[in-house]
Amino acid sequence: MYALSLSTGEERLLDSSTSPAEEENSPAPSIAWPWVAWYQATDDDYGNAPIRVFDLRDGSSRTVAAVPTAGPLSLEDTTGTVYYEADNGSGGRDVYAVPADGSVPPRRVTTSGLAASPMARNGGVVWRQPLYSDADSLWYEPVTGGKPQQFSKRSEQYGAGDGAFPGRDFVVWSGLEGLMVADPAGGRPAVVLQKRSQGGKDDLVILDTAADWWAEGDRVAWVTRNGYGPEAQSTVHVAVIHT
Repeated sequence: MYALSLSTGEERLLDSSTSPAEEENSPAPSIAWPWVAWYQATDDDYGNAPIRVFDLRDGSSRTVAAVPTAGPLSLEDTTGTVYYEADNGSGGRDVYAVPADGSVPPRRVTTSGLAASPMARNGGVVWRQPLYSDADSLWYEPVTGGKPQQFSKRSEQYGAGDGAFPGRDFVVWSGLEGLMVADPAGGRPAVVLQKRSQGGKDDLVILDTAADWWAEGDRVAWVTRNGYGPEAQSTVHVAVIHT
């Protein structure tokens, strides 16, 4: 696993596989300066997977948590905190958080036992409930603490949605109508940022869910695709969200 500086072109080796498990299970790193965090695959029969963190400033690395039956993780940029999904020891799954510098032990963020797929950025963390099925609800919580806020729920026609991502004072996700954006605190209805599909047979524009989307501060970037097959064209969109 390498890190490449976009400003200088310098390439740095962060970690190398040392076991068959590491060779077969590639890490999926999350980055927020100066940290890079990932699960390190092991041959542990109990499924324990250490969360490793690399400090890009001095090249040091450390294990900050040993997670039973690990799931997705995400490194929040404003606090340098790693959020991850793990077995809660009671037959359920919850979201946990641990500082990237390992200064304090992990803490439990959710208590439902149904939380999955955390994504943390821009001062907030989102997750979906329940596990292993279409989500019934999507949730948001500020990383500074507070009451969890449900911002989407299942309807008769569609689940709560997928791909939730926190921006600065807003959330974006894929819902029934397309790419949605809302204030997670409520008070105003969600709006459609990009319809799932629009146009006619010859100019059909489709929200490209495979390309995913990203929020940074008050901006959101996403991709649409025009048409199918080798002649299809993709367009990258960027919008500023006013809350």
